[in-house]
Amino acid sequence: MAVITAAYVKRLEIFGVKIIESHLHSNAGHVVIADVVHCSNGRGKKWQEERSLTLRSNKEIFEYLQAIA
Repeated sequence: MAVITAAYVKRLEIFGVKIIESHLHSNAGHVVIADVVHCSNGRGKKWQEERSLTLRSNKEIFEYLQAIA
Protein backbone atom coordinates (compact mmCIF):
# COMPACT_ATOMS: atom_id res chain seq x y z
CA MET A 1 0.00 0.00 0.00
CA ALA A 2 1.24 3.50 -0.84
CA VAL A 3 2.13 5.73 2.08
CA ILE A 4 3.04 9.41 2.35
CA THR A 5 5.27 10.51 5.20
CA ALA A 6 5.64 13.97 6.70
CA ALA A 7 9.27 14.08 5.53
CA TYR A 8 8.15 13.95 1.90
CA VAL A 9 5.53 16.65 2.46
CA LYS A 10 8.35 18.75 3.93
CA ARG A 11 10.36 18.19 0.72
CA LEU A 12 7.49 19.67 -1.27
CA GLU A 13 7.55 22.72 1.01
CA ILE A 14 11.33 23.07 0.64
CA PHE A 15 10.97 23.05 -3.16
CA GLY A 16 8.34 25.79 -2.84
CA VAL A 17 5.45 23.65 -4.09
CA LYS A 18 2.07 25.18 -3.23
CA ILE A 19 0.21 22.64 -1.08
CA ILE A 20 -3.57 22.97 -1.25
CA GLU A 21 -4.35 20.25 1.31
CA SER A 22 -2.69 17.24 2.87
CA HIS A 23 -4.09 14.30 4.80
CA LEU A 24 -1.60 11.89 6.32
CA HIS A 25 -2.69 8.64 7.93
CA SER A 26 -0.73 5.76 9.39
CA ASN A 27 -1.50 3.53 6.42
CA ALA A 28 -2.33 5.94 3.57
CA GLY A 29 -2.92 9.61 2.87
CA HIS A 30 -2.65 12.09 0.04
CA VAL A 31 -1.39 15.56 -0.80
CA VAL A 32 -3.16 17.91 -3.21
CA ILE A 33 -0.80 20.41 -4.80
CA ALA A 34 -1.05 23.20 -7.35
CA ASP A 35 0.55 22.11 -10.61
CA VAL A 36 3.54 24.02 -11.89
CA VAL A 37 3.57 25.76 -15.24
CA HIS A 38 6.91 26.77 -16.69
CA CYS A 39 6.68 30.34 -17.97
CA SER A 40 7.50 30.65 -21.65
CA ASN A 41 9.29 33.97 -21.11
CA GLY A 42 12.02 32.26 -19.10
CA ARG A 43 10.97 33.79 -15.79
CA GLY A 44 10.65 30.59 -13.82
CA LYS A 45 7.57 28.75 -12.65
CA LYS A 46 4.01 29.66 -11.78
CA TRP A 47 1.80 27.58 -9.50
CA GLN A 48 -1.79 27.19 -10.69
CA GLU A 49 -4.36 26.01 -8.15
CA GLU A 50 -6.95 25.38 -10.86
CA ARG A 51 -4.61 22.67 -12.18
CA SER A 52 -4.33 20.61 -9.02
CA LEU A 53 -2.63 17.24 -8.73
CA THR A 54 -3.17 14.58 -6.08
CA LEU A 55 -0.08 12.67 -4.98
CA ARG A 56 -0.72 9.44 -3.07
CA SER A 57 2.73 8.04 -2.26
CA ASN A 58 6.29 9.05 -1.43
CA LYS A 59 7.29 7.67 -4.83
CA GLU A 60 4.84 9.98 -6.63
CA ILE A 61 6.20 12.97 -4.68
CA PHE A 62 9.79 11.99 -5.54
CA GLU A 63 8.95 11.59 -9.24
CA TYR A 64 7.08 14.92 -9.30
CA LEU A 65 10.02 16.77 -7.75
CA GLN A 66 12.36 15.21 -10.32
CA ALA A 67 10.03 16.25 -13.15
CA ILE A 68 9.90 19.92 -12.12
CA ALA A 69 13.57 20.27 -11.22
